[in-house]
Amino acid sequence: ESPAITITGNNVEISGDAATGPYGTISDEHNSITGTTDDTAEIFMPPVDVPDSLTSLSSGGIINHDVTLVSGSYKYDSADLNANKTLTLNGDVNLYFTQNPSIKLTGSGQIIVNGTASIYFDGGLQLGGKGILNTSLDPPSFTLYGTDSATDVSITGVGSFYGTLYAPSASIAIFGNSEIYGAIAAKETTVSGVAGNTAIHFDEQLLVDSPTIGYDPYVWQEK
Repeated sequence: ESPAITITGNNVEISGDAATGPYGTISDEHNSITGTTDDTAEIFMPPVDVPDSLTSLSSGGIINHDVTLVSGSYKYDSADLNANKTLTLNGDVNLYFTQNPSIKLTGSGQIIVNGTASIYFDGGLQLGGKGILNTSLDPPSFTLYGTDSATDVSITGVGSFYGTLYAPSASIAIFGNSEIYGAIAAKETTVSGVAGNTAIHFDEQLLVDSPTIGYDPYVWQEK
């Protein structure tokens, strides 16, 4: 069985501790974790329940061109954005994608968050391109929620991501010049700096202002 946490590459650093649930393992080939490791943490991550206000909607199909959504609730099959195509979320937006992959960003495709937004997804995420730009630079203002059927998430070369990602059934791979400001909760996470600098910066404000349902960080300590 693969490790719950895998860290590879010389350009990765976890400035703090790393913990898994009971019997989980941590692979850290370059001693990138500055703090302690713990494989006995009692961590419970409840499944994501998509609100009825989203599941009851009719789907708007596939987003594959420039789209701007204002405050409200929306349901789509998926988003496939490339070649400078942009999905812009203005105000307070709740969004639900049902197909696999749910979101695919390639080329110069991008999602821009102006305000607060929650995105629920049933399928995989392939976040490349220009990634997701949270203009507030405030991690609690943007959250990605993966349901039980969301099992694969890749974040590749997206620069800086400000937000939280809660996908308790997913395997998440982060690599290639990607910096995460916020928090990630997943079944397993692989972080690699082979293709560039990669880092996760936990936002301590999430300890008191976390939008992720039912999940509290087990421990966080700056080193």
